[in-house]
Amino acid sequence: MSTQDAIIEECREMLVHGIKLEEAIRFLRQRGLSKTHSIKALVDLGQVDLSDAKRIVHDSRTWADVRERDEEFQRKLE
Repeated sequence: MSTQDAIIEECREMLVHGIKLEEAIRFLRQRGLSKTHSIKALVDLGQVDLSDAKRIVHDSRTWADVRERDEEFQRKLE
């Protein structure tokens, strides 16, 4: 099992015990998962579908420090 898989499994256990999604997202980031990997983790954990995971992670307090940068990047792509 990879380190990332172990982190996701630990997060799964935390969710079973009632932590909120914001706390799970913070846990994933603190353990070194990127924003993209955090999105994928929420989907893999069965919490939400991909489109909701993107929105939830992007709008989270945990990733607020990079939100403006990411939105600007998206605008430039369009």
